[in-house]
Amino acid sequence: MHDPHFSSFSLSNHFVVVGSGALAADRQGGILARSEDAYIRQSGNTWILGTSEVVKQIAFRGGHFSLVSFKDLATNHEYVQGPSDIFEFAIDGRKVTGQSQNWVLENVETEKASQGELLLRIRFHDQFVEVSKNYLLYPRRASSRNGWILKMYRVIPSH
Repeated sequence: MHDPHFSSFSLSNHFVVVGSGALAADRQGGILARSEDAYIRQSGNTWILGTSEVVKQIAFRGGHFSLVSFKDLATNHEYVQGPSDIFEFAIDGRKVTGQSQNWVLENVETEKASQGELLLRIRFHDQFVEVSKNYLLYPRRASSRNGWILKMYRVIPSH
């Protein structure tokens, strides 16, 4: 899906949740990356990002991406009450989300940054757009940062 006729832009947002709790990452799924109390693990097509204070789960099921869990471990409070979209944008007035259509999973990468932060990058596409969803997880904190990059492909009529 790499066409020289595309435009791209990025958007990001932040969230912070305060709490404390115990790390339970080694009990299920394979660890993809670890830094102090922060970890990224994968169980099938579900990615779990956590610290000793919070755990977030992103899933790819049936061609759809969603946030399926976001839990404060100190209070055991679950913030997600059913699958939630991990992004939203519009193309020609049509709302596009992780659940609005079928996506093709392209690639999943993890990386450890210079100060111990963990990066999870999930890339997926349909016939017109490529989305790269990025999560940056900070050890010893109940905070993370997430953003996304969108590449839109224009259909060039042939003559």
